[in-house]
Amino acid sequence: MYGPNAEAVLEILDRLEEIVPDDARYLTEAWLAIPKSDRDRARKAVRKLAEDDEEIARHLQLVREAVGTWMAVTGSYPEFVNAEPNWARMCGQSGEAALDAPRP
Repeated sequence: MYGPNAEAVLEILDRLEEIVPDDARYLTEAWLAIPKSDRDRARKAVRKLAEDDEEIARHLQLVREAVGTWMAVTGSYPEFVNAEPNWARMCGQSGEAALDAPRP
């Protein structure tokens, strides 16, 4: 379903479903520690691969949908919103980190 890195992608998605604010803070800080230029360069490389390979594009879309669903459900989860004043931002950044993690 998720291509050649399906096992790693599923592991990341499983972990994402279990994330709580403290975990999200750690994930967000680690992701932000990577220079933005490096993250941008990696994303551009993946976009290029997806442009040239329909199967990779389909796998990436499935991952985006899974992360988007997690963000939509978790972003407004009252317990997390109450526990972390910046939860909406951290939720979005955690989602971005999850999207950046699996590479085709």
